[in-house]
Amino acid sequence: EFEPDTAKSFLEFVYADMKHVPEQDVFKKNFNEKILNLDLLRMSHLYEVKILQEKCVKHLKKNIDDTNVVDIWSAAETTGSDSLKEAALDHLGKKQGRMMDVSGMKEAYKSPQMMESLVKYITAQMDLLSTAAKQNKTVVPEEEITVKGWIATLLKRIYCKRRITLNRYVFGLAVRRLLVRLPS
Repeated sequence: EFEPDTAKSFLEFVYADMKHVPEQDVFKKNFNEKILNLDLLRMSHLYEVKILQEKCVKHLKKNIDDTNVVDIWSAAETTGSDSLKEAALDHLGKKQGRMMDVSGMKEAYKSPQMMESLVKYITAQMDLLSTAAKQNKTVVPEEEITVKGWIATLLKRIYCKRRITLNRYVFGLAVRRLLVRLPS
């Protein structure tokens, strides 16, 4: 299931020597962090090596870009890493209308699990905007209002073209939250 290099890296971590860090008065694994990657995250998740999972997540969060964000998001879904998933979705959220240009997004739309995750993330962001607007009694910036329309259009396009099977309840909930709670 895993490449030999991944298994080798995994074993190197497990059997790595410990070195003392006197400034922090702790012992840390003497391990080359350059080899932390998605496959190592998946393997550490499978074998429940939490320390390695945490190191992989921390490394991947620092190295998210347009070329790997969908793969990182997918791995976060698989491994149940909420913080990594949130970091990946935050990166995608910053793309707004250019999200479809991100490598792998078209394939991501075929995954009901990833679409459900995206819808939940987007509705949570809309709830935050709505709450902030109500508390501050200020107008939501124009670019954030256009996100509402863009997301609703995107969800309708995905659902109507049946690229994926989206739970009607999740779709309805997302559209209601987007169209009702934010100012038009």
